Amino acid sequence: MKKYTFSFKGRQSGAIGIVYKIMDTYKAEDIHQALSYLYEDYSIITNLKEISGKEIPTTIRFQKVRSYTTRERNPKTGSYLYTRSDTINQ
Repeated sequence: MKKYTFSFKGRQSGAIGIVYKIMDTYKAEDIHQALSYLYEDYSIITNLKEISGKEIPTTIRFQKVRSYTTRERNPKTGSYLYTRSDTINQ
């Protein structure tokens, strides 16, 4: 498992309202799995950058990942407990 940190503008899936700047970290087998989690967790994603300098692939091989609606969240921060680790905002 590797860590992938992304910076982008967006909002959590299912939320209504404004988009805002977000930075989030995922542990995943590869960048395609990390992006699959990211696109499951967030919507209206723009200005996506991978922080460690790796390029975002032009073609993403999306994988079936566990839905954000079934993952437990930290009651204090709202972060998903299943996929996130070492998030900068924690």
